[in-house]
Amino acid sequence: MKSSIKSFKDKIELFRSSWSETAIEASFAGMTLAQFESATADSL
Repeated sequence: MKSSIKSFKDKIELFRSSWSETAIEASFAGMTLAQFESATADSL
């Protein structure tokens, strides 16, 4: 299944907003929310 750029960006935004609303202090895959936002900023 081929993903479009739009759906990839939508997934990043959904993940970021869900993370910040429900588990802001949690880390996933060894990253904090701030680190994830920095790592994905160029993708958006």
